[in-house]
Amino acid sequence: MPGSSLKGALRTVILTKMLRDAGREEFLDNERIAKKNPAAQIEIKHLHTLDRAGEKANALNSVMSALSISDSAPLAQPSLTLCRKIDVSKGGYEGRLNIARECLCPGTEAEFILTLKPESGKIDAGYIKKAVEEFGGYYSRTYADKFSLPQGAVKEDFSNCILLGGGCGYFGKNILYPGRDYESALRLAAALMAKKYAKHKHEGDVETGVSPHTLKYTEYIEPNGRGSVKCQMGICRVDIEERA
Repeated sequence: MPGSSLKGALRTVILTKMLRDAGREEFLDNERIAKKNPAAQIEIKHLHTLDRAGEKANALNSVMSALSISDSAPLAQPSLTLCRKIDVSKGGYEGRLNIARECLCPGTEAEFILTLKPESGKIDAGYIKKAVEEFGGYYSRTYADKFSLPQGAVKEDFSNCILLGGGCGYFGKNILYPGRDYESALRLAAALMAKKYAKHKHEGDVETGVSPHTLKYTEYIEPNGRGSVKCQMGICRVDIEERA
């Protein structure tokens, strides 16, 4: 597995913590900044705190450049499987799509090496652990818990979890909800989704109470057809071990 994928997921987790920790005044400042280019400008404000290059927007000025993650140790071939994409509505209804993704089988462990340079500042191992610890609960309360469980699906434990991979959905890659009150975030998310996906009826998301209005699931078929399990895409538990 590429380390860049995990680094991108941790970037979302770290920014989520930063925005949730920010006070109301800083949030309003973020709103003023965000009118220009929402995600990029907020990321520059919170992460681009180094003075390595002239332009603050230069990636060399991001504290994330002081954080490197190796590709994972080799995974055994049986760890990989093809999983069908399933969109689940708030009421638990399944929309099965004719799309399959190459995925890791549930329960697979992947080991990475995370290296932090002194320039990472407050983003040390303890900070990342805390950010991960908070993210799972925040994701559950703010989004996942608003959906009914599909029939036969696993009740997820989100403790110390992040969202990883291309099929994990909106929350794994966006920072729209953190820092805003829920109703404001819901209205903004619904408006953005309706503009981008005009055919998917996101204009009704505010009334429904959740946006985006589908949760990303899959069904894992065990080898030799011994059974199957439905689970959310991209839920990964993180365990950070510090080494000298």
